[in-house]
Amino acid sequence: MPIFFLSDIEKSTEKWEKYRDIMGQILSRHDAILTELISRHAGRVIKHTGDGFFAVFDSGDPLLCALEIQKRLAREDWGQIGDLRVRIALNTGEAEQRADDYFGPAINRTARLLAAAWGGQILLTDAVKSNCNLPEGADLIDLGIHFLPDLGEPLSIYQLNHPDLPISEFPALRTLSGRPHNLPAQPTEFIGRDKEIKEISAWLRDPAHRLINIVGPGGIGKTRLALQVGATNFDQFNHGVFFIPLEKLTFGSIQFLVFTIADALNFTFYSREDPKLQLINYLHEKQMLLIMDNFEHLVGEAELLSDIILQAPKIKFVITSRERLRLKGEYVYELEGLEYPDRTDDPDFDDYGAVRLFVQSSRNVQPDLALTAEDRKALVRLFKLVAGVPLCIELAASWMRTVTCPEIVQELEKSMDFLDSTVQDLPKRHRNLRAVFEYSWVLLTEREKAVFRKLSVFSAAFTRDATQKISGIGLADIAAMVDKSLLRRRPDSRYEMYPLLRQYAEEKFTQDPNEYKFLMDRHASYYAIRFKELDEQYFRDYDDTFLKSLAEDADNGRQALTWSTEQDLVAEAKFLLNAFYDYYEMKGWFLEAERLIAGIQEKLQIKYGMEPVDEPHRSFYVMVLRLRGAMLRNLSQYDQARTYLEKAQRLLPGSETGDSMSILTELGMIAYRTGDYGQARELFQKVMKYWEDIGNARKIALVLNNLGNIFFDTQVYDEALELYEKSLKIRRELGDKRGIAAILNNMGSVYYSTDKPDKSEDHHRQSIEIRQAINDRYGLSTCYNNLGLVLNNQEKYEEAIDFYSQALAIKREMGDMWGVCNTLVNIGSVYGDIKKNGEARNCFREALQILSGLNAQPLLIHTVNRCAEFFMSEDKKPLALEIFTFVAGSPVAGEKRRAIVRKTIAEFPAAEAEIAAKKAANMSIDDIVREIKKNL
Repeated sequence: MPIFFLSDIEKSTEKWEKYRDIMGQILSRHDAILTELISRHAGRVIKHTGDGFFAVFDSGDPLLCALEIQKRLAREDWGQIGDLRVRIALNTGEAEQRADDYFGPAINRTARLLAAAWGGQILLTDAVKSNCNLPEGADLIDLGIHFLPDLGEPLSIYQLNHPDLPISEFPALRTLSGRPHNLPAQPTEFIGRDKEIKEISAWLRDPAHRLINIVGPGGIGKTRLALQVGATNFDQFNHGVFFIPLEKLTFGSIQFLVFTIADALNFTFYSREDPKLQLINYLHEKQMLLIMDNFEHLVGEAELLSDIILQAPKIKFVITSRERLRLKGEYVYELEGLEYPDRTDDPDFDDYGAVRLFVQSSRNVQPDLALTAEDRKALVRLFKLVAGVPLCIELAASWMRTVTCPEIVQELEKSMDFLDSTVQDLPKRHRNLRAVFEYSWVLLTEREKAVFRKLSVFSAAFTRDATQKISGIGLADIAAMVDKSLLRRRPDSRYEMYPLLRQYAEEKFTQDPNEYKFLMDRHASYYAIRFKELDEQYFRDYDDTFLKSLAEDADNGRQALTWSTEQDLVAEAKFLLNAFYDYYEMKGWFLEAERLIAGIQEKLQIKYGMEPVDEPHRSFYVMVLRLRGAMLRNLSQYDQARTYLEKAQRLLPGSETGDSMSILTELGMIAYRTGDYGQARELFQKVMKYWEDIGNARKIALVLNNLGNIFFDTQVYDEALELYEKSLKIRRELGDKRGIAAILNNMGSVYYSTDKPDKSEDHHRQSIEIRQAINDRYGLSTCYNNLGLVLNNQEKYEEAIDFYSQALAIKREMGDMWGVCNTLVNIGSVYGDIKKNGEARNCFREALQILSGLNAQPLLIHTVNRCAEFFMSEDKKPLALEIFTFVAGSPVAGEKRRAIVRKTIAEFPAAEAEIAAKKAANMSIDDIVREIKKNL
């Protein structure tokens, strides 16, 4: 297999602009050196690539050639231009040879590999490593597995190293692996669209272009183009490029759009503040490209994009949609079909995107394809008929197993004549697409038609296991669908049907009501059992499998939940709804969960009246009410939550059950959140007795923690600690890692509040170790901050600053502005203690600036109090006394803080304290903040 060699000169454009008079001579010397050395090592120069070379080694020694080129160039005196640094990439693979040139994915990957290199660097792939001998004295540096901008499978990359090379250390490769991203790998090479990529990339480089909308009909290739644009321009966005598919977004609202974006960014909501504000705060300082795919059904929610653009100045969007968003600042890119030749004698016939896509797709079913003159003539007609639409071309190519190119065109023309006469209200482009679908259907065997129909039961990507158990379809049938381009196999081994094809297949599927209901029932049963098992596994093993697996199957699960509810499959509906509740709660997607549950409640009320009276519908309705109340409690809508919970309670039988205890727990949480500690304790104790009688350890541990929180909040620390220890013992026996970490952190807070710093530090460090192991980022930020408090009190200032800084970095990353502010205040206080007053002022200033946009009065009081302590160290005692006096009179400060502040005030002369009291009595919190800012 040949070895492909590519090279170019780093920063050659800059050198041409700066040294225009001599660069011609420099390039000639460069060309002569490379030509000589490539020939000497048995390589063939295929062509010059501007300032580089494309060569092929069928034998010889390509690695030694690359090494000698770098050594020779380094020895040359290049005069006033300084170093001439050349980067070299070597790859191997199957390629098509046409005349004196080579084409295909292997060549394209070599070019992408070259783009990742630095001047003076030699890169090679694992395949080259296995097929070439190393030069004497040379070794390879393993640079790891990298994702290249071609979006193919990740690649193992190596660097050729030798003692004689002038440079051996380089910056990180310029690959997608060097930037955060979630761009999915693609199963086939991206073909064509060079002009489109160049034009959209130019728009992206322009600061004025913040919102680019790629508009076109289904099947035109909007998604692949947007992904390739993102991959090509990844180096412009320091904080990453993220793909956000929207087609399966079932709720058309800004909140659900916010949740979907957050999920793609792996952003976790950190409080009950408006999720939209949390997301925008997170994005505020980020330099990101967000690719929003299939936006057409969310045009009504497009104002979110405008809000993000306004408040996050470094965020850019590439949108794909079938229509314009009609937003100010929207730049619309109308996407047409692939370019195709209009005559067979076009010298560039084989280089057109449409031709290359047809050939690539045809070789999946006819590997030895060679286009004849008749084929070329037919292709010109075919591309015109389908207007270059990629989906149509791929489907047409899949027919090459059974018919010829001329026959394909002949049949398509018949179908289109028929459609023209029968569906005049359908746009011409859509008639063309449907004609392709109709002909694909005609070419299928009866068995293949049945398989195609049945696969539309899946609303999203599916596994072999799912299709085997639901419809009995095996691997051979799936492979046949892939061969015919009716299915695509994703890099994660799941299969998916293009949405327009699924819509067409579903039309056929629903024509047989019995088959349709049979398979939809099996689909619901399969995902109900799967989600139930995943849910149970999570509470048994406490790992992340549940979240990851349910996320992969969420679309099919929601479809199954809707069907189960409508078709009275109560057991299945319960399993699915319970799993979705746990999933959304763990993700913090409270509003989406509440909307989902509300939708189920509405369906039940339409079907059975306001309150179903028969079992098992009644018990399912109670479950729905209970879960809706729980989610409203999470959303701090306590009155509404209590209404639904009490309604569920009335519908229960008189005897105590697990359902009734779950309702009491939620009512207890509402009492706790609203400060009614007596009622909360009474309810939790009743629940505790029930679970102790049943022997449910997990539930007992949860209630013990709830009771402990009540005692901690009311400063009854001994009782709190005893309950936390009991809960910890149970959670250790269960292996509940998250629960163990949370309890250790709570215990650490108790020890901190009771002046036991060593124990507090030990518990926080244990919690940190667990949370690092399970990658609980938000939990880590809390532990780091708490440990910083402990170390600060121990006067271990540098260590405290280190942990505070780690907490601050995570909170900034997550967009937790409350947490950012709190941590800044803590860091500022440490800087004040160690007399780094400039750094302290910066922290307090930023904290106050953040607080101006938050409704967080307790944190504001805490901040101004810390500023007063800082002013004391700066000998601004009158101002500090005014602030202390204000804090002492604020009910928001809490009794413990007010008591401490009153002791501080008592140390001042009585006359000064009286003057401060008079001034503070006439000041608002805003007045206090203004005075602080003047003096920072």
